[in-house]
Amino acid sequence: MRGLRNLLPIFGLINQHTMKSLSFILLVLSQFIINAPFIRAQTEKLPDSVYERMIIDTDREVYIAGEKVHFKLSLFQDQSFKYSGLSKYAYVMLVNESGQNLISFQVSLSNVMYYSNFLLPDTLRTGVYRLIAFTNWMRNFSQNNYAFRNLIVANRFDNNFDRHIKIKTADTTVNSNGCSENNQIMLSPLKQEYHCGDSIIFSVRLPDSGIGNAGISVSVAENAPVGNINTNRYLGKPINGDILLSRFRFVPEIYQSVIQGYVLKNSYPVPGARILLTSPDSILSFQYVTTDDQGVFRFQLSNYYDDRKLVLKLIDQADSGLLIQYDNKFKVINPGIIYPFIYQLPDYLIHSQKIVTIQKTYFNFQQLKKAEYKRELPPMLYIKPRSIVYPSDFVELKDMVDISLEILPSVRIYKKDKEFRIEMSNTDEQVFFKTQPLILYNGIPLDQLNQILHFGSADISRIEMIDAPWVYGELEFPGVLGIFSPDYSLDKLSIGANTLVVDNPGPHPSIRFDELFPDNNEKPDHFPDFRQLLYWNPDLTVFHEKPVLIKFKAPQNEGVFKIVINGITNNNQPLTSCQTFLVKR
Repeated sequence: MRGLRNLLPIFGLINQHTMKSLSFILLVLSQFIINAPFIRAQTEKLPDSVYERMIIDTDREVYIAGEKVHFKLSLFQDQSFKYSGLSKYAYVMLVNESGQNLISFQVSLSNVMYYSNFLLPDTLRTGVYRLIAFTNWMRNFSQNNYAFRNLIVANRFDNNFDRHIKIKTADTTVNSNGCSENNQIMLSPLKQEYHCGDSIIFSVRLPDSGIGNAGISVSVAENAPVGNINTNRYLGKPINGDILLSRFRFVPEIYQSVIQGYVLKNSYPVPGARILLTSPDSILSFQYVTTDDQGVFRFQLSNYYDDRKLVLKLIDQADSGLLIQYDNKFKVINPGIIYPFIYQLPDYLIHSQKIVTIQKTYFNFQQLKKAEYKRELPPMLYIKPRSIVYPSDFVELKDMVDISLEILPSVRIYKKDKEFRIEMSNTDEQVFFKTQPLILYNGIPLDQLNQILHFGSADISRIEMIDAPWVYGELEFPGVLGIFSPDYSLDKLSIGANTLVVDNPGPHPSIRFDELFPDNNEKPDHFPDFRQLLYWNPDLTVFHEKPVLIKFKAPQNEGVFKIVINGITNNNQPLTSCQTFLVKR
């Protein structure tokens, strides 16, 4: 906003006709760059054989509700384990055994990788959950190709574990951990036993097997007796899903995230319908696209739209029976993707509940907060209006009829045939337009005058007007009336027909590294050090000639702990290695 305010005096020196022409050129260029033709060109260049695969790594497989789940995403090109540079965004969901979406968010991939954490709600029921990840491009294929991790979550206050069906649990003795080691990672010197409070130090290195380096994630956590509940970490060639006609329905998000939807009439697609995208704000963000021959519309979103409400509206034929539908990327079409996992491990879960209860007594587990960043300016309807009126500069007026009569000489509101109507003057021609101007409330286009007719001076911070024909791309409006409330919200607005309001939370926060206790050495001495997660680092590179040193402190709780290392070598080969050790008093 500061940059925009700096520009306003410059534009104020330009006469109205020059200003209008310049605005038109800028807006048309922005439409050409970010909307439908550009998105379609991206897709048409891609061969049908381009596949993406994704892998999820987590710090553990068993959690107590209220804990953090640390995770890492890696994006590859098909089953070759070559990193894919196609998609820049991915989507993460946590679903229950029936396929219900409980947590969902978008992530921004950096160098085909992403790592962060999220907080499990305290209210989650005891059961099996599935963490799912995918890209928009992957949605063109079967959902069975999505990356997933099965997670067991127990509620902290659940004391009735007997209702779960018994199956054989894993042996928790040292070196009987149900984890196969492929000898591509070597740990040294690692003892089999440590005492509570000991410093544990070991190095991670590659053997003499022709591997130059590998990108790995390292997790050290208490060994849960559940065996291997994630056996198919690496999947084969993607299975085709439902593809619209002979082309892909969902485009790859190469530069920016993409939202899309459909316009239908009597369940049939409507090509050529115009859809407007705006967002409530102190400036008038404004862009539109036209549906393709399958009735699909798409918008690319800059980071301006992060953490905002998006308003999608049909521009034409509001009462013609057209229906606008928004494509929800987090909709699980096939609940069968969830495979229920039955188990019984009551002693371990009760033990874990006690540890988490102690942790929550002394530490506050909080969701990650988004860092501040510079937002891009959105496509705008205009740079500067012809006139601005601030109702607070005048005596208080009770509604828009009085406001137009007393302080808006370019606007007249009158009643005809029992309905209120609005007209705006065309000051260039010294006449009033015969049709209703474009009315926007906090940037949201309105169909009916009665949606704002009851607003008085106390409800309006400012009114912007363009009392002349205004052209935006292929659209032409008989004047523009922009009304802004003090809080720029939609709370007092009744949304009209053929308008959708959807939330756009923006990407989930990304972090460099986050442990359960960021620094165990600096916590007060009287704080108990009970932990099940001892170490987690999702982004380590280990070289053949240069080992990586891992260091952490043993907790006060006894148990068998497991080191799990997952990664990809420089010659695109997956590797997995694990080893256990005992902590005792």
